[in-house]
Amino acid sequence: MSDGRILRSQGLKRSSCQEPEFDTTSRYFVVEDNTNDSGGWFRIAVHGDAAPERLVPRQQLSTSIGVERLPLLMSGAETVMPFAEGRTVTGVSMSVGPSRSAHGYPVLLGDGDRMLVRSDGGKALRIVETRPGASTLARAETPGTPPTEEQPLVTDREETLVADVSDHNRITVRALPSLRRISQFSVSAPPLDEGTGEPGTIDIMFQSDDRVVTLSGSVLEYWDAWQGRRLSSAVKLPSLRLSSAEAPFFTMGAHPDSAYVTVSVQGEPDVHTIDLRTGLEDRKQRICLAEDLLTVEYLPDTRYMAVLTTGRVVEVWSVEKGAPPRKVLGPFGPLEPHRWTMGSSGGSEFFLAYENTMVRLRADDPEYRDTFVFSRVQRFQEATKDGRTLLSIPVEDDLEDLYDDAPDAGRLPTLFRIDSALWKEHLCGVVGRELTADERTALSGELPERSCPDPAWD
Repeated sequence: MSDGRILRSQGLKRSSCQEPEFDTTSRYFVVEDNTNDSGGWFRIAVHGDAAPERLVPRQQLSTSIGVERLPLLMSGAETVMPFAEGRTVTGVSMSVGPSRSAHGYPVLLGDGDRMLVRSDGGKALRIVETRPGASTLARAETPGTPPTEEQPLVTDREETLVADVSDHNRITVRALPSLRRISQFSVSAPPLDEGTGEPGTIDIMFQSDDRVVTLSGSVLEYWDAWQGRRLSSAVKLPSLRLSSAEAPFFTMGAHPDSAYVTVSVQGEPDVHTIDLRTGLEDRKQRICLAEDLLTVEYLPDTRYMAVLTTGRVVEVWSVEKGAPPRKVLGPFGPLEPHRWTMGSSGGSEFFLAYENTMVRLRADDPEYRDTFVFSRVQRFQEATKDGRTLLSIPVEDDLEDLYDDAPDAGRLPTLFRIDSALWKEHLCGVVGRELTADERTALSGELPERSCPDPAWD
């Protein structure tokens, strides 16, 4: 303002009478977007010529009568929309809308600070930060025909490798976090989907010794992840006579011994163990569970198995040697497709996020239950390996809207961190003191007696 120079001018189609809002450092200003029914805001840098960034709320903004929207609050790259209703003021965090549509489902890395996602219609693979104002950390082109959106990206347990599919049956293994290509090989072509006529998905699984197992239709194959070479002959599962069905549907899972995998037949009770070196079933390890079995996975404590039934119900079974299998946890469900996620943080621990609930359980202690209840039903997309961070969005939103960069795409997935210590740290950092009795009454749920450390200890 000292010399009257114009630092930035930006033409926008908008009809709002609201004045622009500047952040506390005057590096950005925000203007309301009235070019479509969904509304929204644009964040514009004062200096330079970077394109305006569209802001979208991480949760639905209240539109009820008596709610007063307050000026936007900004601090660097963080933007918060506050609104008041009676004695309560609520701040809704805003995110920068994505500039490219994602293709399929993301994979959270680490503690959820990074995300692996396909973009550009599936022709590129990216690692992006999940924090506000996030940037792309790595990018790799995916040559050939992109996979269907149903085809998952698969990482190894240590998150050092990722496998992707292109040209229907070509597997590319890349290093993380650089996305440098390690190897590439072609597996058996998957059968066509009867409904769409498109090639089906391929099951991919990393073994602990950097080897890859693929299941394409009914063909099981075993590969060296670093050299891209076949380690044994392809196994045609129908030839093993695991089922008497005319057209059995096979699924596979990890086995405690990396030289084996488990194979199940949809709707049949047996879990078969296949030796990857010989291509034969080890009948001594066959386990008989429920008649409506779809797929199974051993927990890290291999006395237990997580089971998904054909009715999309999750159960946990005890499969200790010398004792008949028995169900110890569940049922949970039925589960809606693309609305749940599950896993294990180690030992007999098991977590499942579905509907509006995240529950932690222990297979060896059926009485133990640690439950988190969300205010709204969620579409849980992904979880970190330990289940401490979840990626979700309310189910009222269409799946395609998650990463749609159209002007009226008003929502983004939310990253939930199930960590009370982190919550306390943020509370004390923002408020700087314990909450008063009045402030506590405005919050839902029980709060700890003390959240902030005693200043005397500092």
